[in-house]
Amino acid sequence: MGAGSPAPSKIYSASALPPVIDGSYPVDPETAAAVEAASRHQVGSFPNEETVDWVFRHFVSQGKTPLPDDIDGGDEKVLRSWFRDSNSLEDFRSGRDFQYGLCDVCDRDVERACQSVYQSFRRLIDHGEIRSGAHVRFRGTLIRFFEDVPLLDQQWIDAYTVVLAEWSALLLQHGYQLGNADPHQLACVIPLKTNGAELLTPSTSADRTEAARRRVTAMLAKFEGRARTIDGRIYFHFDDYVRWKGRKAQCKAHYDGFVIASWNDWVEARGNGATAELDGIRVAKIAVRVPALVRCADSQEAARQQCRRADLIIGIVTQAYNNDRQIARWCEHFKKTIIEIYRIIFTIERIRRRYFGDHPPADEMERGNYGCSD
Repeated sequence: MGAGSPAPSKIYSASALPPVIDGSYPVDPETAAAVEAASRHQVGSFPNEETVDWVFRHFVSQGKTPLPDDIDGGDEKVLRSWFRDSNSLEDFRSGRDFQYGLCDVCDRDVERACQSVYQSFRRLIDHGEIRSGAHVRFRGTLIRFFEDVPLLDQQWIDAYTVVLAEWSALLLQHGYQLGNADPHQLACVIPLKTNGAELLTPSTSADRTEAARRRVTAMLAKFEGRARTIDGRIYFHFDDYVRWKGRKAQCKAHYDGFVIASWNDWVEARGNGATAELDGIRVAKIAVRVPALVRCADSQEAARQQCRRADLIIGIVTQAYNNDRQIARWCEHFKKTIIEIYRIIFTIERIRRRYFGDHPPADEMERGNYGCSD
């Protein structure tokens, strides 16, 4: 956390996106179960926004003064009143200090408090009170939510995620460009066109996707690494998967995290409901980030609802594109009009200087000020 780190900010659930885009995504039972498993074992890491927020609230509870959200756009005199001297104000403006949202606590003190919380947190992990965690980041998967997934016991990866990652890698290897107009984390990216710019029809894209899935399933059937069943789900040993000769997906493991659920259990057991104290600073549970979804009865029902959602989104995108084109035409017309207005102004000015020289403007003549005495 450097001196230029942003001040802690509130996270709102409201979104500016249309409800059809921002709402719950329909998924089949298999995907829903994979999301539930990944969320249950979700891994957090340091530094994180929660630590800064805990420290921020701690200082406020001690009587320190938070800066208003609109401080940058405030009146100069008001801006000066928030800081104890001109040097502090200049440090804030330049980004050298006071970047955590407190006008009377320097960044060094905030970061020192964050480091203290982190060290206490590490001691809890070392003593086994909180489970350490590891997670894997893939360069890409067919479903974006599964690009960052937990490693159970720091060594087991969900086979469902492996299928998605290998599926995506195989399509990319065959020269397809993947994408989806739907921004939802659970929306599946699909082949849109080849690297030769050949646009694919929806039916062709679906056929290519299904063919790649069948090939990946056949390849993974030959996986000879360690596998085990955990909570009814199949997991592969990550080291064996990395060494697997058939692997095409690019990924990297990170072993510096903690299991969020175990931290929340610790807070629940040692605190007052949702909060507890760590090194004299009140800490709280950490929310597990789970994308909104609707669990459909089967894959066919999920596919039908996804198609309806896709049709609506295509309509919205098309309308926005047409609106953008209309706005672009208006802007072009306005630009041409402005150019013509300036041309007229310049022409009038040239005529005035050529034929009237230094004669007074018309408004002065109308007032009777002709530049001569009676």
